[in-house]
Amino acid sequence: MKVEQAQLNYPTFAINITPSGYKTYTRTATNVGEAKETYELKVNQVPEVIIDVNPAKLVFTSVNKKITYQVTFTRNASIPASASYIEGAIVWSSVKHFVTTKISIQLF
Repeated sequence: MKVEQAQLNYPTFAINITPSGYKTYTRTATNVGEAKETYELKVNQVPEVIIDVNPAKLVFTSVNKKITYQVTFTRNASIPASASYIEGAIVWSSVKHFVTTKISIQLF
């Protein structure tokens, strides 16, 4: 079974998306910080693609706990592409830490 590269649990996304398309990916975060730590979501959106992350909060109760979340990229067809490649980011932040997932999207 071949796994699409963007579906691997990398700390980045490099995807392509068609004008009417969407893609959903799953990621797993592992807590390596404080035993009890909560991360809030901030998405650096780009107008051409709607980025939805679920859940929007990661609540860790122990070190090495794993939490899975999904990221859906939906092409905003009402906004013409301003470039063939666009970039954004997903940022998880706690009181002490920031974790950034860079996003690079090729538009068709």
